[in-house]
Amino acid sequence: MVVNLNKYFNNIFIKDIFKSKSFELLKNKIKYLFYYIIIFRIGSFIPIPCIKINTFLNKNFNNNIFIFKLFNLNSTNYINRISIFSLGITPYISSSMMIQLFNFMYPSLKQDLYKSGLTSNYIYYLSFIISILQSIFFILSLRKIFGVDIFINNNINTYIISILSLVIGTMFLIWLSNQITENSIINGTSLLIFLNIISDIPNYFFKYLNIIFKKNSIVNIIKLILFLFLLILIFYISIFIELSQKKIIINYPINYQYNLINKYSNIFNSGTYIPIKVNISGITPSIFSYNIILFFSILFYWIGNYFNIYLFKILYNSLNENYFLYSLIYIFFIFIFCHIYSFIIFNPKEISNNLKKSSAFINGIRPGLQTELYIYNITKKIVFLESCYISLICSFVKIFFKLINSPFYFNGTSLLIIVVVIIEFINKIQTSLISYKYESIIDKIKNNF
Repeated sequence: MVVNLNKYFNNIFIKDIFKSKSFELLKNKIKYLFYYIIIFRIGSFIPIPCIKINTFLNKNFNNNIFIFKLFNLNSTNYINRISIFSLGITPYISSSMMIQLFNFMYPSLKQDLYKSGLTSNYIYYLSFIISILQSIFFILSLRKIFGVDIFINNNINTYIISILSLVIGTMFLIWLSNQITENSIINGTSLLIFLNIISDIPNYFFKYLNIIFKKNSIVNIIKLILFLFLLILIFYISIFIELSQKKIIINYPINYQYNLINKYSNIFNSGTYIPIKVNISGITPSIFSYNIILFFSILFYWIGNYFNIYLFKILYNSLNENYFLYSLIYIFFIFIFCHIYSFIIFNPKEISNNLKKSSAFINGIRPGLQTELYIYNITKKIVFLESCYISLICSFVKIFFKLINSPFYFNGTSLLIIVVVIIEFINKIQTSLISYKYESIIDKIKNNF
């Protein structure tokens, strides 16, 4: 019997969506998502104990803001408030990337960890250690830069309580991100960074508009129009590349193809292929590269100031974002981590083995080593394009916001995170709606029988 899907799709009305189980599930996930966002935003306003907030906010920290970017990655307003969430989710991102790198370098370790199921546990342990180290650096940096008057009491108990509050806040965020991933419609880690980025954008954007219209000149209005046009263009290019993919067509032997595909060819008429995204590794390489540079910046700052070593002071100043050396090192790390992380996610050897096990093959390519080399060569070219894309976006956005004299800080990594999270959210919604359609089709077919 030939099933005419068009007839069933045409009979599906919008009003039926609200009666489906898929829509109820989607509605509950979105409801939980809003609850988690409210919790995160409330926590971001809870200050660290033992710190004089009013004294801190009245300080002028523009000259020292660079060394704090490590603790507030991808936020448009790094020192807006000293809250228990000041470290953000970056310790968890760093530990995840480090464990994956260890697994890549030592395959035997990867097998042992996956067999024992301890991978996630080691990530949490490493996140806890990193959060302690970053908390110590953060609290001592406050004391070094702004003086002891920023603390209510200048004693060891004050520092211990402040450090513990930061560590607990970070571990709570890790738990919250896991809850968002499990019970919501989007990845929790991506969402928390996304919220951190966009939280202060409206406020600063209206300040920028106020500056533009106060001067009341045609040049400033033209500059504003050009700014909006270029911003939309950057977003369009980013979305286009994020959705782009290379398709490697795969085939099956006739008997295997008949049993698995042709049997349902009247229902599903689509080709079989391996999709390779242009941006395979996503935003992880840029975030990790950013963390590494800022870690060494903090280290050089501390050694240079505490031990008064002139060489480390020069190294710290040279790694400032306003210098050309910073951009070169940043792009260098992006290329390295794009190549490493992309082959961790998309392993040609594993894909070749899986194709061989399922009796699938690429037309004109022998199964096994030849297939692995073929996929590797394609992936290598795509990874090079990915590295160029991320490097150009990160560099261009920084130059762009500097040319327009933007009153707020915004980098290419932040823009990529915004694009990726929005695309992910839309894809999840579409998947839920598609599952509703197939749910309706199955119900209608059952009723006909």
